[in-house]
Amino acid sequence: MDPAALARIRLLAEAGADIVAMVRPVQAVLNHTSLPHRCLIHPAARGAIRARAAYQAHVAAVLGLSPPVATRLYPAILAPAGVAEVGLCLWLLLRGVHVPRWRALATASA
Repeated sequence: MDPAALARIRLLAEAGADIVAMVRPVQAVLNHTSLPHRCLIHPAARGAIRARAAYQAHVAAVLGLSPPVATRLYPAILAPAGVAEVGLCLWLLLRGVHVPRWRALATASA
């Protein structure tokens, strides 16, 4: 994780902000740095958590909300993920992937 971003997150945590980690690599970094945070499962996760009622219950439990509040909050959590997915699909459809560069990066990292 970018040290500058981690420093900003640390300042927010020290100021009393509630840090929510939604992706496992971010959760691992925050666990390693001992920053207080809540681990929220990503809305696109696979398995039983994908059921709307199960995810709403998870959000309520992690954020300490009543179930009616979590039900109203569910679209606000899901909307950015949907926008990101659509954006990525459009980017790949319109721009595609630069195959020679992709292969060069793959061989360089291997």
